Amino acid sequence: MIFVALGMLFGDRVKYVGLVFGVGFSCLLISLLLSMFNAMMWRTHALIDDMGQVNIWVMDPAVEYVEEVAPLPNTAVERVRSVAGVSWAVPLYSGALRTRLSDGRFRSVNVLGIDDATLTGLPPTMIRGDTDGLRGRDAVFVDEFSARTTLALRPADGSRSRPLTVGDTLLINDRRALVAGVCQVSPRFLPKPTIYTTYSRALAYAPP
Repeated sequence: MIFVALGMLFGDRVKYVGLVFGVGFSCLLISLLLSMFNAMMWRTHALIDDMGQVNIWVMDPAVEYVEEVAPLPNTAVERVRSVAGVSWAVPLYSGALRTRLSDGRFRSVNVLGIDDATLTGLPPTMIRGDTDGLRGRDAVFVDEFSARTTLALRPADGSRSRPLTVGDTLLINDRRALVAGVCQVSPRFLPKPTIYTTYSRALAYAPP
């Protein structure tokens, strides 16, 4: 029976090629969908991966994923610090704000405000600049991918755009922001440019 089945399979070349193509294309689609699902799931915890020094995250019980913003009162940090077994706790600001580039264009960005004293929460890899540069006046860090794509500057003379780099300025809610460093971050689930600054400065940038 095996030889009869093989004879029927190879006897009609058109059906044989169509069968092999159909099976191969189905395997390709399954692999593609699995890779897309894996990439999306990986991006959902990219923010937590970039802040690997943090072991416990405290947020509003209604929050369902890390990109959802549900602010806590300022007293929440002191409540967490008073819990037995917690050695330290620092605040983190996360919010979507609008920035204006020096060439006049507007962009929506995700601003992360980290602790002023310890700078806990910075990504581990700096492309340009150093971590202490964030302590400077109006200083912010931008992620490297957005600096050369979404936030790239277009000169007024129409020449080729150039990446945003150290020394350039932005306006976040009409407040000055000086690029003091470029860092490398993991791809996020929501593809927005990421800007790091201190917690107090982030509160100044954010609307009341």
